[in-house]
Amino acid sequence: MRPRDIGPNAEQWEHDVTTLSADATAWTGNDVRFLTFAEEEITAETIDAEPALAAIARDGVTLFGEPGYLHSKGVG
Repeated sequence: MRPRDIGPNAEQWEHDVTTLSADATAWTGNDVRFLTFAEEEITAETIDAEPALAAIARDGVTLFGEPGYLHSKGVG
């Protein structure tokens, strides 16, 4: 999730996401691609409309941040 104070085309954000994706691919041997949303885009309606977010809300494991974040947005 991209914080509210970082724009979608912020150079540092894009660099960090691209670098992390390449590093995670190297670490795991799997093709890693990130699906990013702005903080304000995460709503119950968005989660219902996006199958990937619905699956994450249902089956995801929190690695960092608030556990149950998607549930706090009115899911499940």
